[in-house]
Amino acid sequence: YLAFLPGAAGRYEDLLANAAVTVGGVTYGVAANLDPASVSTVEGAGHLLFNAQFVPLSVPMDLGAGTAAATVNPLLQAGGALLLTLLVPAVAFALSGALATRGAATSRPLRRARAAAMQFTGVAPLVLIAIPLVSVAASGGNAGPDLLWGIFGAGAFYPAGAGALGGYLAHKRAGF
Repeated sequence: YLAFLPGAAGRYEDLLANAAVTVGGVTYGVAANLDPASVSTVEGAGHLLFNAQFVPLSVPMDLGAGTAAATVNPLLQAGGALLLTLLVPAVAFALSGALATRGAATSRPLRRARAAAMQFTGVAPLVLIAIPLVSVAASGGNAGPDLLWGIFGAGAFYPAGAGALGGYLAHKRAGF
C-alpha cells in the first residue's frame, strides 16, 4: 500500500475536484467547500486509505438550506481502475490474518479465524489517531474521514472480518 499511496495521493486533488453530492436532485461539488489544493499529499493519502476501506469523507457543505455534513467517497465516484485499490487493504488484512494463525496449534477453523480477527486491536488505536491527523479545514468546519464509519469500519469490522477470512483460509490451506 505504501508503494501505491504516493502516486494515488498525487491524483487525489483531481478526485476531490470531481467529487459531488446529490441532495434532492441538486448536485453540489465538493470542491466548492473543500479546496482540493488545500489537501496535502499526506492528508490525501490518509483519505484514500480510509476511502479504500469504504469510509466516506465527511465534508461540511452549504446545501441551500444551511450547512450540513455530507459524506462522499471520491474513490468510489472515480470508478475505473482506481476501484482496484479497494482490494489492497482487504488483501493486506487477510494476509496478516493468515500469518497470525500460522503457528496456531489448533485444528479448529473458527479458533484460527478468531485469533486472526484480533488484529483489529492493533488497528483501532491507529485509526483513532489518524482521523484527526488527516482532517483538513473546509468552509463551515473540518473535512475528514467520517468518525463513526472510521472507528467501526476501518478500526474494527474491516480488519477483523478480512483477518478472520485470512485465518480461516489459511486453516483450510493447511489441510486440517
